[in-house]
Amino acid sequence: MPFVWVTESVVSAIPLQGIEYFGNFYGESGVFLAFHITNSKSKGWEYSVAVFLVLNLMSFLVIFFSYLLMFFVAKHTRSAVQTIQDKTDRCVYLGGTT
Repeated sequence: MPFVWVTESVVSAIPLQGIEYFGNFYGESGVFLAFHITNSKSKGWEYSVAVFLVLNLMSFLVIFFSYLLMFFVAKHTRSAVQTIQDKTDRCVYLGGTT
């Protein structure tokens, strides 16, 4: 978790470093708006797309596939436990009739 916080802090601080590519990146739009309001593409627009679209898509895919993996592992475990329980029930049933 500390790795994620450090990474996100670095990503958000990159435009503040005075790099020519970004220009007035944070000053051209509202702080809480994901995309710039104007139709013109200003300096640093590729960075915005990378952060707001690509990074969020990658995060979504990691979470989605993690949940999918958990579902299949739980389903497999339940099937294995149910098979063992069925065998135990069958043995108890057969043992009780003799």
